[in-house]
Amino acid sequence: MDKFDIIVIGAGPGGYMAAEHAGHYKKKVLIIEKEMFGGVCLNVGCIPTKALIKSGKIATYLEHASSYGIKFGEGSSFTPDWGMIQARKQKVVNTLVDGVKYILKTAKATVVEGEAKIIDEHTVAVNGTQYWGENIIVATGSSNRSLNLPGFKEAYQSGKMIDSTQALSLPKLPRKLTVVGGGVIGVEMATIYAALKTDVTIIQGLPKILERLDGDISRHATRHLVDFGVKIVTNAKIEKAQGSTLYYSVSGESTSISADYILECVGRKANDELLQPLNLEKTASGHIKLNENLQTSLPHIYLIGDVTSQLMLAHYAYHQARYVVDYILGKKPLKVLPHYTPSCIYTHSEVASVGYPEEELINQKIPYVKVVLPMAANGKAVADSETRGIMKMLAHKESGEILGVHMISSVSSDMISEIALAMRHKLTVFDLYNSIHPHPAIAESIGDAARKIVVDFFADHAEA
Repeated sequence: MDKFDIIVIGAGPGGYMAAEHAGHYKKKVLIIEKEMFGGVCLNVGCIPTKALIKSGKIATYLEHASSYGIKFGEGSSFTPDWGMIQARKQKVVNTLVDGVKYILKTAKATVVEGEAKIIDEHTVAVNGTQYWGENIIVATGSSNRSLNLPGFKEAYQSGKMIDSTQALSLPKLPRKLTVVGGGVIGVEMATIYAALKTDVTIIQGLPKILERLDGDISRHATRHLVDFGVKIVTNAKIEKAQGSTLYYSVSGESTSISADYILECVGRKANDELLQPLNLEKTASGHIKLNENLQTSLPHIYLIGDVTSQLMLAHYAYHQARYVVDYILGKKPLKVLPHYTPSCIYTHSEVASVGYPEEELINQKIPYVKVVLPMAANGKAVADSETRGIMKMLAHKESGEILGVHMISSVSSDMISEIALAMRHKLTVFDLYNSIHPHPAIAESIGDAARKIVVDFFADHAEA
């Protein structure tokens, strides 16, 4: 039986990062993948979604080209070519999949393709062969949830109801699309298709879309989507599906909506089936119980990424992967803290957030001050005609420590890391106030928000 220092199950973001990091320290690593190198994120999630969103943005810019002083010749027009858009998306995916394979090769990891079965705390079987590992890292990811409602199973079988994976590779652009669920995935999918002139309606069971976000951000994002042409129905009780028709009620009044497809985006669930025979300890909610080092009740088996049922974000999985490998190596890595992990939503104006939303500060009775600045006050945003959005900063009322930052802008995903770093190191608005941001830049809004908090609420420190 071949023996390894670490066996990794799953070659998604967490899995291949764990293999690469362990390989850097000359550890003997086996990585097992049953389907897609790069996992959901690279193949049917983060990356292809962003590739399609980029095509949608180009279409939107072309549609509004005259507002930038650019005119098409008489009689000329543009039409989204779905086949070419799909080909570009797949080229992006293929390039990055090849990159993952190269990473594993340079890490000198042994790669086995097939479905893994965990025999015990140190033994894994795949394709009829058993392998021994001092430690096992499970990085099997997650899969789409589905509502157990009348007609849903039949609608999937008929091809009229689809999930987010299928939505990325439809044979042609739909004329109408009904999206069930107003979370991150549903909103990003709505953005893609609305930009390409599909008639999109989001049906949301809760009082608002993006319900976990800070309230100001959720409200602004909703307004942007509506202005972008997306119809939104909230407080909907979904009753059943019949083909591509969805039946639901609002305030007790039943209605229905028909489209080319019903796209179901109601969250994701951990792929932890291979762990069930081990009888690992579970939490009250039924998830695999982990300690602060991401160990299960069998201490040589670790979980990272979506399978932990924690933050289902690729960058969180990356960090967990490095943490677990460092812990196995006897180092003393910094704990993985969800609170300091930024999240992004890639709508036409990007949403990014880290730290407390204002509502949570109120609930926890944490004293705070805040400022909300419009992107219309930012010179670069005005020059770009990208003034839709806000910068919201929350700081501790007494110490000035940054408690949370939430933003909507054209480049929010590129700016939020500054705040994540600041919060991880307990920096204050005074630190941001005294940091020089380039001009003109959207990122100036971070310094502007910090300056306004200092001047408005900490006048004695304004000269600090």
